[in-house]
Amino acid sequence: MASRFSQLIKDLEANDRQALEVEAKIEALRERVIEVNAEVQELNDAIGWLEIEE
Repeated sequence: MASRFSQLIKDLEANDRQALEVEAKIEALRERVIEVNAEVQELNDAIGWLEIEE
């Protein structure tokens, strides 16, 4: 019983580490999405100016 409890604790700790890693990756992806959205907006603005000039 004690070894099973010990293994459950180790598994929970491993899951916590993995959860933190996933959260960090999600945050990095959110930041990248914000960057890409800004780039897309810049391109849309440039296209708008091109359409106005035509």
